Amino acid sequence: MKKLLFLLLVLPASSLFGQAVNDECADRLTISPGVGGFNEFSIDTSTATESLDASCETASQVNLDVWYEFTMPVSGNLRVTNVPNTVRSVLYDSCSGTELACFGDDGFFYNLVGGTTYVYRLSERDIFAGSVNFRMEAFASATNDECANRQALTVSTATTTVTPLDYRAATESVDGPCETASQNQLDLWYEFIMPVNGNIRITGIPNTVFRTLYDSCGGVDLACGSDDGFFYNLTSGTTYVLRMSERSLFASADDFTIQAFETAVNDECVNRNTIVVNTGNVTNTTLDFRTATESVDGPCEAAGNTQHDLWYEFTMPVNGNIRITNIPNTVYRTLYDTCGGVDLVCGSDDGFFYDLTAGTTYVLRMSERGLFASADDFDIEAFETAANDECANRINLVVSTESVTNTTLDYRTATESVDGPCEAAGNTQQDLWYEFTMPVNGNVRITNIPNTVYRTLYDSCGGIDIACGSDDGFFYDLTAGTTYVLRMSERGLFASADDFDIQAFETVVNDDCAEATAMVVGTVSPIVYSIDFRGATETTDGSCDTAGNTNLDVWYTVEMPVDGSLDLSGVPNTVNFTLYDSCGGTELDCFSDDGSFTGLSAGEQYLLRLRERALFASFRTVNVVVTPDVIGSCSSSTTWSGGSWSAGVPDKTTSAIIADNYDTATQGSISACECTINPGVTLTIGTGDYLETSFNITVDGNLEVAHEGSVVQMDPTAQTINNGSINVRKSTPVLAAKDFMLMASPMSAESRDGVYSTAWRAYGHNAANFSPNPDVALAFPSAEVFIDDNGDDRILLGATSALNAGTGYLVFPQATPTEAGLSYDLDYTQGTLNSGNIAFPIVYNGSRDASFNLMGNPYASTLDAVDFIQANAMIDAVYLWEHNTAPSAGLPGYLNFNYSMEDVSVYNLTGGIAAASSPSEVPTRYIASGQGFAVKATAAGTAEFNNGMRRNFNNNTLRSTAESVLEGDRIWIQLQAAAYQASSTALVGFLEGQSEAVNPGYDAKRLATYVSVYSHTRWGDELGIQSLGRFDDEQVIFLGVSSQLRGFHEFSISASEIKGVAIERSDLYLYDTEQDVWTDLNQTAYHFTADEGNHPFRFELHFKRPTTSGLATSMKAYPNPTSGNVMLQAEAQEITGAKLYDMLGRLLWSTERSFTQMELDLSNYPKATYLLHYQTAGTWQVTQIVVR
Repeated sequence: MKKLLFLLLVLPASSLFGQAVNDECADRLTISPGVGGFNEFSIDTSTATESLDASCETASQVNLDVWYEFTMPVSGNLRVTNVPNTVRSVLYDSCSGTELACFGDDGFFYNLVGGTTYVYRLSERDIFAGSVNFRMEAFASATNDECANRQALTVSTATTTVTPLDYRAATESVDGPCETASQNQLDLWYEFIMPVNGNIRITGIPNTVFRTLYDSCGGVDLACGSDDGFFYNLTSGTTYVLRMSERSLFASADDFTIQAFETAVNDECVNRNTIVVNTGNVTNTTLDFRTATESVDGPCEAAGNTQHDLWYEFTMPVNGNIRITNIPNTVYRTLYDTCGGVDLVCGSDDGFFYDLTAGTTYVLRMSERGLFASADDFDIEAFETAANDECANRINLVVSTESVTNTTLDYRTATESVDGPCEAAGNTQQDLWYEFTMPVNGNVRITNIPNTVYRTLYDSCGGIDIACGSDDGFFYDLTAGTTYVLRMSERGLFASADDFDIQAFETVVNDDCAEATAMVVGTVSPIVYSIDFRGATETTDGSCDTAGNTNLDVWYTVEMPVDGSLDLSGVPNTVNFTLYDSCGGTELDCFSDDGSFTGLSAGEQYLLRLRERALFASFRTVNVVVTPDVIGSCSSSTTWSGGSWSAGVPDKTTSAIIADNYDTATQGSISACECTINPGVTLTIGTGDYLETSFNITVDGNLEVAHEGSVVQMDPTAQTINNGSINVRKSTPVLAAKDFMLMASPMSAESRDGVYSTAWRAYGHNAANFSPNPDVALAFPSAEVFIDDNGDDRILLGATSALNAGTGYLVFPQATPTEAGLSYDLDYTQGTLNSGNIAFPIVYNGSRDASFNLMGNPYASTLDAVDFIQANAMIDAVYLWEHNTAPSAGLPGYLNFNYSMEDVSVYNLTGGIAAASSPSEVPTRYIASGQGFAVKATAAGTAEFNNGMRRNFNNNTLRSTAESVLEGDRIWIQLQAAAYQASSTALVGFLEGQSEAVNPGYDAKRLATYVSVYSHTRWGDELGIQSLGRFDDEQVIFLGVSSQLRGFHEFSISASEIKGVAIERSDLYLYDTEQDVWTDLNQTAYHFTADEGNHPFRFELHFKRPTTSGLATSMKAYPNPTSGNVMLQAEAQEITGAKLYDMLGRLLWSTERSFTQMELDLSNYPKATYLLHYQTAGTWQVTQIVVR
């Protein structure tokens, strides 16, 4: 209990700020020290004077003193505390009597007698004088304060003995050999009988406490130390004297714990234990360092520390490494060749001993510093040295682009050869070595490794380190055909059995801005694009990228079809998008995850960068669609007059008033909210220019739209109000005799003679009467036919016949059937411009083949075929007439002179194929104003045109021009007849989201041309355009050809064009199944002969280099055809692998095991023809299996 006595409070008020009342001994105050707690007293030494000098004071200094007396409550010690080191405490037996003790700072008065009154003087030098709050507490003398009165302890090996003690009740008897003699060490005495031969450990004491062991009172000091610790090699049955001491400055109530430990059998090397070490599992060994003493110091130990050591030996079962685990970092392990021999290696914590020799016996010393000594255990295991522990013995890896190569490894079987440039030189990195030959130009990715594993790539053993990193990651820009050396390493501390995956990725073709791929976008529904970031490298950082990360990027060009936003979705938040105005130009915006780039302009080309951090890089798909800008209101107006605009150039919020003649050819295109042409004024829209408004156009004067000029209105209800005159001019190409064009009217009330008055013929089309011509269908089975059986689908237009919006017409612009070599200007002037939603009733005659509808672009602007097809589910392609070939009596049909299907080109969402008669002109997505086109409907319904499909650019495609198609991998296969210059083209596109089935909008049947090349579905469909899913070089494309040329003729097949990230990098081989001939189409065309007729499945298109040159004759498959199981029987050599494909080339089943006979269950497979590829004698061969 603490008591605070305010002595000054009992003094008279007159003395509170004067001289202290107890300034002289005669006036001393009586105080009472605390027992079981201190009592506190306050004094201001500055109110005192000096009475005398004590023995511990300097006589020349002025020491201001105050006086007290107290009666000692117990016999023992009095402790004064809470005083600064400027204060002196002096004890007397009486005033003017004998000085008993004197000290500065906190301290003790020892061996005072209970009931005796003592005089206490407190002094402080005048220069420090001030308030002092001192505390006093009395402590009865401990019974074991002297050795003669020592306390007996019972010490056991089974448990600890805890003993409380209070050093404040003690005095100093002697100085221990490890103590400082000038210090007061208050000591207490004990004795114990040692129960065993061994060690005594004392714990639970601070480092201010000392422990000293004697053989007897006043005898020899055996050992001395502070803090927790041991007394070693004590003898069983012997009585020892223990002195516990603490310096008076720190003296306190405390306790200590004592326990005995019997000396371990293997405490010395000569008595070492034998351990059996295995390679398949750990050997666990228990040990107690508290039972040990120190024999020697290991070379990695601090010589000043006492290391308790235990000794073992083992015989190494293999050449390799020993690993010791399950030990803390306070434990050391040292390996010797013999007792007293050479120390081979030393370390602390878990770790290895390397390069040990099978059959050799080694000595192992395990040690722990006495301060931490405890009962513990350790695991030991041997690992045979890996075959590829050195670079010279590296293992060859087969690295593929198709799948990961998984490799198992065990770093515990390795040693360190070198340090990689990204490793810490101070760590031991256990490494294993590999080599691989890069299959393509591109990247290698290593995955499935923890961040404790490092991967380093070299050009050769001992050569240049190319790259180094930890955790999963890439090596970039490696060269096809080059052999690289790979070092895999893990720090010995973490070494384990593990594996890693390695895979190559071919460099994407659009890895750099300069090689950006065209991305075509629509406004109706998203188009899916596929990206494999694993084949990319980093070219730059966008503003929303973290510069410290490696961001793998791919590049696209995007031409905006309308003013609006580019919307991107379907990606994880690890993907970022950045938009630039040009390659190397200004960044416009940057974001991660799904989002939009807004404020983009129609007809402008932008650079789009997609990136993913290398850590997450994967194959991704992104949905891309354009959202047109919201159409706002007209907030102001500006007038063209006198050669300038009154309120500035109009925009989409401004009404434009044309008050003077205006020609866009000199003044520029107009974009406005709405437009009014005043009376007597002419607005001319020149070739390649446009007038674009959000809302209405009012023509009170004259609107002239030149050939290839465009008028676009955006609001669905926008109209053109014609109170004056409108003339839309279209100019035809130069036409031969009897050439016709498919035309459509951009005006609402145009008639036959209103625009085609000089034409000798103009026809409409009655879709309900169309039936494919049987002669043409017979001559071209499975082909697209547009020739009627009897011609009753044609409707000869009368002079006043209306030209309906969205309807196509067959027009012969020539004045006579024999007129040739002229171009014709057609002026559409009747009514007003078509605008808004225009419905076209689609006729469906029970099948797609019989449902030929003739349509046309209803607007005075470009029509976007991508948006048109996406908006109308019953339309999967548009067919364009190219008018290249004169009609001939030799062609099948109902007329004396029939037209050739070779003049038809096709465009769908996969892309375009040119007319056979003009293979270099591939149709685009843009359909010019005035252009008619054909469709084959897949269902009845109403097709719709709307203002959202109109474009203000590329209105120049009355004849086909350069291609603009969806992004993806595509190949055009061209068939050319040596005679007659007859040719045909088939397109196979690999687009994300498509399938092996016929995909509406993406697949189209082949055309009924003289000669035809086409691809097959698994169901035998014959397609001129075929869309499949993502490109896979394992696929096989099956091709057929047909010919209507009588007799045998020579043909050639070539790849006329290849486009796409993956397919351009692949091999391309054509296999003629009839002639057993392979041809590399990347190098040359294939020449062959064929007779008249259809030849389905004659050819196969492969994207991998073949290893065979013919069909199989070395295996039987029976029964064949089969309805269930088929037996595969090797004829001579065993089969070493087999793969089953469907007719689309998709892999259905495979095995890598060898066999001479195998039963294959096909009972669950659909009825179809399948191709079985199998390997024998290192050669792949193929045979057909039919399931019925």
